[in-house]
Amino acid sequence: LSAIEAQWTGPECKCKKARTWGAKNCIKKDGIGGAGSKKHCHELTNPGDCKRRKNIFNEYFCKWDPKPTPKPTPQPTPEPTPQPTPQPTPEPTPQPTPEPTPEPTPEPTPEPTPEPTPE
Repeated sequence: LSAIEAQWTGPECKCKKARTWGAKNCIKKDGIGGAGSKKHCHELTNPGDCKRRKNIFNEYFCKWDPKPTPKPTPQPTPEPTPQPTPQPTPEPTPQPTPEPTPEPTPEPTPEPTPEPTPE
């Protein structure tokens, strides 16, 4: 039993209306219930007898109080397993476009030096 269920009493016959300060008698209040002994209600063990119990004034003063039906404890919702955050794929660093290598300019062919003429 859970801690709450352990505090519940079984179904029982009780006063329809009773004094709030623990009196031993049932009362009639706002047209509900009637004068009677709490003990006369508590000694009844089934709902039918409880509901039919009358006092000398022909008033029904007992009520059947069933044990509440517990609601099932909900299972906790599991936390989703976190997925690792994907790292962005780095963009490739652009390589600088190489400058074209200039073609070597050919050295001019020197003009032949004229031979000195003999005098």
